[in-house]
Amino acid sequence: MTALKVGVTALAGALFAFGPGMRAAHAGDPAGAPSPEHVLHLAPGAFEEGGVLGALEITRCRVVLAAGENGSVLEVSPAMAQRGFPGLAFTFPPFAREYDLGVGTASVRVRIPGTNAADPATTLQSTSFGVRIAGTHLRLEVRFESEGPEFLGEYALDGPLTGPVPWRHVLDVQADGLLVTADLPLVAQGMLPTVGEVTTGVDFAFAVAALGAAPVAIDSAAVKEHIAAAARDGLRALFASQGFRGGLSMALGALILAEPSVAGLPVRGIELAEAADGGLDVRILTAVTR
Repeated sequence: MTALKVGVTALAGALFAFGPGMRAAHAGDPAGAPSPEHVLHLAPGAFEEGGVLGALEITRCRVVLAAGENGSVLEVSPAMAQRGFPGLAFTFPPFAREYDLGVGTASVRVRIPGTNAADPATTLQSTSFGVRIAGTHLRLEVRFESEGPEFLGEYALDGPLTGPVPWRHVLDVQADGLLVTADLPLVAQGMLPTVGEVTTGVDFAFAVAALGAAPVAIDSAAVKEHIAAAARDGLRALFASQGFRGGLSMALGALILAEPSVAGLPVRGIELAEAADGGLDVRILTAVTR
């Protein structure tokens, strides 16, 4: 995975000015008073178009699930790419089992049909990428299309009676309405909000249609759990990567560096708290001497 190479200071110069969804406030600074408090407010929709973080265009990110080693990808928005966010890849493994038939073996697999992420007909493409601020957490929702079967089931044989029999397509597998959710907790670390341990969940409507006879039964419950685990773990790895988490941390840190009320002041650190509207309040602590 590509390392993020853009520093916080560089991002601060290129990223964000104040916009809808954020307010700045600070306590009075009487002479000699230490640690005045400055508050930046991020509304729940700060990442949406028109929000203060809308310049990232994070809702234009796209996730594609495809077969093959590192065939699945997170394509970041052009604006994010310009700010140093890397594109990321991961492997969506097929469901695979092998059975001893006594006089040979039967291999079974359920897989995404295509390996080309640019081909929507044979891969799973996300249709929406949503991000909201929920107090001291970021909540991500990635929805995928439901056109046609998303996976296909195959079997192959090998043995003295049959010889090698190549893969035969015998099942269509649906994972309609696939939705992957992610929770990214924000943690104050020095003067930056960093992203803590990422958790993910998955939901979809599962169905199997048999197209022909197979020498062994395919365990539908095991296939469903495999698909759920592969989607859940794959996207967790994307969002937990240093490139993605570090980029979000730097984008939030850039707002702090760009806050006019703390310009030229020594920043001691920050505190994070849920705001009254469900968004995030970032309290910037400074030490002022006169």
